[in-house]
Amino acid sequence: PQTRSETTHEKIVVQLYGVRSWTLCPRGLEKAPSTNEDASMMGCLQVVLRRGDFLYVPSRSWHWAERGAGLSAHVSFGALPLVAADLMVAAGGTDHLEAMEATSILGRPLPLWGHHQGYEAEVPAAVQQLCWRLPWREEGRDRK
Repeated sequence: PQTRSETTHEKIVVQLYGVRSWTLCPRGLEKAPSTNEDASMMGCLQVVLRRGDFLYVPSRSWHWAERGAGLSAHVSFGALPLVAADLMVAAGGTDHLEAMEATSILGRPLPLWGHHQGYEAEVPAAVQQLCWRLPWREEGRDRK
């Protein structure tokens, strides 16, 4: 059995040599599927990478790989996802950010990518919902 891992960053895998089979699960699964049958029932996809193929692995996605019959080599590149605090800084809200108490919402990845067609239309509403959940503080009162 291959080690299942949940990445905390966006990852690009490049297959350099040989063949490797990857299983990629949707974001948000609490734990990794224990068998390939469980993975299939949980909506995980299986893909085969050959030399020159690329695979995008979203943050917070369980994934694992299995070698093909011969030798195989791949390299992966990772980048930390943009989080709510990054949006605050980009929007010029550094003063508001400093006034907020530490909260896990500020470290939550921005909902900028999806796995289905038409997801782009949902992004503004998802970012707005995230902003509403931030612990804004106004002078003299708290926003609940």
